[in-house]
Amino acid sequence: MAMRSLLSDEFWPGDELGDYRLLERIGAGGEASVWSAWDNMHKRVVAIKFMRKIEPSSTSQSLSSQIDLLRDLEHRNIREIYTIGSSGDFIYFSMPYFPSGSLDDLLMHGALSIRDMLRISAQIVSALEYLHNRNIVHRDLKPTNILLDAESRAYLTDFGIARALSDTTMAYHTGQGTLRYSPPEQHTEAAISKESDIYSLGVLIYEMLTGTLPWDGDIALAIKQLDTGEGIPDPREINLNFPKELGDVLKTLTHVDPQKRPPTASKAYGLLVAALGQQPLDRVTPDAGIVAVEKTLQTITSDQDLKQLALKEARLILEDNLTGWKPGTQQFNLRLTRFAFLDSVYSSDGVSKTVLDDNERQFMARGALAHGFNHHFWWKNLDDARKCQQLFGQVIANEDEAVVERILTLTLEEPPPFPLSEMFSPSIASRLIEIAVEVSEPLLQRKVLDFLGQSLEESGRDWQPVGFSHADDTKLANFALANHPLAIKTAELIGKIRSETAVNVLLDAYENGEQPGSLPALVEVMRVAASLPTGLSNRVRLKVSRELARQQLLSEWSSILKVYLTAALASALGLGYHVFATYRLPSFLNSARILNTLGSGLLFGPILGLGIFLTQFAIHRLRNISTTLRTAIGVIIGGGIVNISFYTYHLLFLDSNPSGWLMSLGSFIMALGFGVGASYFNSKRIRAPLSVLTTGLGFGLSWALSTSLKMTPMIYYETDQPLKTLLHVCVTSLIIGVIPHLVEPLDSRSDRVVT
Repeated sequence: MAMRSLLSDEFWPGDELGDYRLLERIGAGGEASVWSAWDNMHKRVVAIKFMRKIEPSSTSQSLSSQIDLLRDLEHRNIREIYTIGSSGDFIYFSMPYFPSGSLDDLLMHGALSIRDMLRISAQIVSALEYLHNRNIVHRDLKPTNILLDAESRAYLTDFGIARALSDTTMAYHTGQGTLRYSPPEQHTEAAISKESDIYSLGVLIYEMLTGTLPWDGDIALAIKQLDTGEGIPDPREINLNFPKELGDVLKTLTHVDPQKRPPTASKAYGLLVAALGQQPLDRVTPDAGIVAVEKTLQTITSDQDLKQLALKEARLILEDNLTGWKPGTQQFNLRLTRFAFLDSVYSSDGVSKTVLDDNERQFMARGALAHGFNHHFWWKNLDDARKCQQLFGQVIANEDEAVVERILTLTLEEPPPFPLSEMFSPSIASRLIEIAVEVSEPLLQRKVLDFLGQSLEESGRDWQPVGFSHADDTKLANFALANHPLAIKTAELIGKIRSETAVNVLLDAYENGEQPGSLPALVEVMRVAASLPTGLSNRVRLKVSRELARQQLLSEWSSILKVYLTAALASALGLGYHVFATYRLPSFLNSARILNTLGSGLLFGPILGLGIFLTQFAIHRLRNISTTLRTAIGVIIGGGIVNISFYTYHLLFLDSNPSGWLMSLGSFIMALGFGVGASYFNSKRIRAPLSVLTTGLGFGLSWALSTSLKMTPMIYYETDQPLKTLLHVCVTSLIIGVIPHLVEPLDSRSDRVVT
């Protein structure tokens, strides 16, 4: 028991062993633990057996020789060993995984037919003859150590306690092997021999023919023999159709004295065949046994197309699990190991599209999500919209939180080719809201709220009595009032669904002074919905509007300052360039030229930058009014500041008194580009060119009309050098129009209200 505990705790699902990633533990015994693993190199499932080293941190001489023994085994009925490795205090063997199970699984359905018993026995005998000819005794022959494939081919496995024999073989005794199949010598500290395996073969044949162990396994045959001298029961006690000679053969195979058992496994098989054919047993020789084995083996297909065999085994697993499964009401219950085997068969070389139908691909996608195994592939592979919607509903309704989080992540990061709103029904919405307000995993809660939010239309939706249902809306409102990191995000969702029921819950809490989170929640609802239900009093509406305006205007000052300074820098550089390029002095580096450039940039750049900044600031922060009105306010405020900056530039720097309305026209055209870009376009690639265009248009148009209208332009250029003037307009406009868009815009920071 202590060894089993150690073997269980040493390794965990997901552990890496070279190219292998452990999946799950599929077996454990007193001396070993068996895991399934994913072979990353060959994209297949393997079985890995772990055995503790006899000497800590090293391999004992005995174990080393055993590894050499196992490494060289090669027989069609002996399970292949892929690799032998070491991990800490353990030696491990990686081997093929057999999804069809073992002889033990087959015997759960009852006794075998004589034909099937002979076919399996012949293969076991062939493997034993191979081992015995190399002086190797298996010592643990039992149904669980005989694996079967989909073609009923048998494979002897588990050589954990196998030993090589020699002329001076020492005794191997108690504690080895499996009690009900072990011969008497393994209970009396006597030497083992090849006949020890033949004894176990006899017990195994009895079980295959009768479907049970002697005395139903209540007492081991060897113990009974040692205590009372009684031999194996006559199989005719269970099936009268068996010939009398069969019982005699089984008694010979399981004789308490090893010397009285058949000397070879082949002769044991020959005796079995003769008894079943009611032929004289005394005429069976070892050579006759070999002939009988070979004759039976010829009836078994030896050619193994591994790909076709895998497809057949996968088909059996798939059909067995689809039969009677109700995906709408049940969790996915196929174990990870078997699912990983299905995945290894169906996810390669486009097999899923040619072999699986829509229902089967949906089953695979469900399993991939349930186990978190290759789920991105199967999600994309599910190209039927209806099946995709069904899968989503089944997972939300029946699977645990980890699986729900998995499918929400997929739908958010790899959305299906149809609106997310089609993915859920009222019952699914209720289940998701229940998860959002009750689980203790913030990441899952956030994904639920994100999904629900993205599934709804944010505009064109009027206030309505309920958004989801009265109960669900109330749950959301109460969660928005809670002291929880996602309370404000929940209020955002209420603003999107525009539920009067939810707002009334928030309002009651605010008016009763019960929850400090009620006002922030109402503010967030108004920020998202751009309004509040008509039933709210003017007092509450004014309070919420004032608080929203305060938050929108005063939050995130460090980000606001960064945006303003960038606009001011762009304006200073643009004006500085203009002064330097148009200064009427022949010397390029004249000190007066340089000082005037610096002075104009430092003095008037911050004012011009303020106009650009305020245009965007008003548009991005006044979210509770319409886009058109915000744009108008931003352009008027920003254009006015831009106009002031150029007015003071002419008044103080050029020592002239500006006249006319051309300067104002150019200033508002310039602000219009920044305002329209901020209001209607999210991409910097559109906003920046639009700002450059209107800035250049403002400069150029005011200058072009200034002579004929006799009014003051925004800035002066030479009248006799049109190409040079055009170049200066372009460069100045590029500097002023592009640089403000190099930093993160205000709208990307204003999605969340800071309270």
